[in-house]
Order: sequence, then structure tokens, then C-alpha cells
Amino acid sequence: MVSKADEKWDAIGDNPLVILSEIRRLMTDAKDKWAEETVSFLEDADVDTVLTNVLTMMEGHVADHDKIPLIMVLLSAHNIKFRDRFAAYMGPLKGTTEANQKKNYYKELYTGVDRLVDALKYMVRN
Repeated sequence: MVSKADEKWDAIGDNPLVILSEIRRLMTDAKDKWAEETVSFLEDADVDTVLTNVLTMMEGHVADHDKIPLIMVLLSAHNIKFRDRFAAYMGPLKGTTEANQKKNYYKELYTGVDRLVDALKYMVRN
């Protein structure tokens, strides 16, 4: 039995440009889905803003060199909220499975944003 995936790849054949194009499309769809799942679970517009910027950077579109300090400040400002949400889910909001899951999300968000800001600092120095 031939699956729909097999039919699709048979139609593509061995053309490497078509295969790379398909892989890029799948990766883009996966990134968008990842961000959408995170934002919908946390129900936080600031997370959406940060992840939109991150996805843009993942696609290779980094802002002009003179705008990077402003981006670093904005990311750091959002990070204050992410750290506060993490602390809230460690303290007064603690106790449910959902709170524990949200705590983990916010922990990884602020850790990732910290590392992104560090990388942007390196870009500004050079």
C-alpha cells in the first residue's frame, strides 16, 4: 500500500531543490506551530511578542546593528515579567499541574531570553 507521503515524494523525485524547499516549508510550519502552542497555553500577549521576534531572528532577519540595543532592552523588560511569572507559579499560584507546567515554560522563556540577549550583546561589540 502506498501512503500519501510516498505519493508526494514520488512526485517530487530526486530534485534536490524541490526536496530542500519542502524541508524548509516543513521547518517553518513546525516553528510556527511551536510558537502558537506556547502562546495559546500561557495565554500571554508578551510571550507572543517575544516569540514573534525570536521566529524572525531564527529566519535570519536580525535588526540593523544600531537597533540591537533597543531590542536587548525590550527583551530584558519582557524577561522581568517572565521571571515574575515563574516566581508566582513557584509561590502563591503553586499547587496545580497547570501551574507547574506554566512555571516550567516561564523558566525556560526567561533562560532563553537571557541567552539571546547575551548573544545580541556579542553582536553589538563586534
